[in-house]
Amino acid sequence: DLGLDARFLGDRLTFSADWYYKTTKDLLVKINPVPEIGVAETTVNGGEVMNKGLELELGWRDRIGKLNYSINGNLSTLKNEVTYLDPTISRILYGSYYVSQIRTAFEVGNPIWYMYGYQMDGIAQETIYKTDKDGNFELDANGDKIVKYNPGDPMLHDFNGDGIIGEEDRTNIGQGIPKVTYGITVALDYKGFDFTMFGTGVAGNSIFDGTRRTDIPVMNQPKYVLNRWTGEGSTNEYPRFTNTDPNQNWSKASDFFIKDASYFRLKNVTLGYTLPVKWTNKVFVKKLRVYAACENAVTFTKYDGFDPEIADYVDRGIYPQSRTVQFGASITF
Repeated sequence: DLGLDARFLGDRLTFSADWYYKTTKDLLVKINPVPEIGVAETTVNGGEVMNKGLELELGWRDRIGKLNYSINGNLSTLKNEVTYLDPTISRILYGSYYVSQIRTAFEVGNPIWYMYGYQMDGIAQETIYKTDKDGNFELDANGDKIVKYNPGDPMLHDFNGDGIIGEEDRTNIGQGIPKVTYGITVALDYKGFDFTMFGTGVAGNSIFDGTRRTDIPVMNQPKYVLNRWTGEGSTNEYPRFTNTDPNQNWSKASDFFIKDASYFRLKNVTLGYTLPVKWTNKVFVKKLRVYAACENAVTFTKYDGFDPEIADYVDRGIYPQSRTVQFGASITF
């Protein structure tokens, strides 16, 4: 870690910077040892993760006449990467969510526990049949062409080119760890009035939108279902929709469900007023301040779910944080 703290112009301007590089070694992983060990699975020190980034903080405080003000901002970046995994393991998979089977993976060269799924190459606008490597149609026992995609089905990318969409075709489709975290605080006071505002945000992370429950066909649906495929040329983004979902169009974990989780949220806004002492002394009060405050006042985000600020990488329809408005008074006798 390398850091710098500086103050300028009579402490009105403050600046702080830190560059960090951290390696975490000997993480515990499970492997299948050689048969001579006599056990099917054992735990070894076989993982290593690197974190590096920059943390910045900048502040300014001053006064203009009777107005005192201060503005402080901070920003931190994070690059996270798995740098080593026991050679006997290509990747470690963890987790699932209903029938979508979204998983996270621990793999060298990728962020820790990245989202592991399929990549969608658009929506089939007409029937697409299976072909072999030479481009010839594959036929069933009756000599009929085998359907690969029906109209309205999502087309998943075949990374290994074998014509079959399987586990080998899954890839990195997103990460739940923000690449950037930032915040800002503003404070003002003028002739007894005081105002504070605090906001925070993140960028560069994703959420797997799990609000579309395929194991409960009869239920409310996200509003984007209204944009579903309804005929040739209607959309190249949203699959056709049926309650039975015979081809698992809404079940296979793909980047279709990956949403940008970046946001900026005004966490707290407070406006107060401290009554003049000459007024409060008449009622034997040393100090009287009245105030109004709002928590989670407003959120700016492209995420179309309930709340982008969740603790997990999967949004299961988690109840959003409440917006709270408070009125109060602080009295000192």
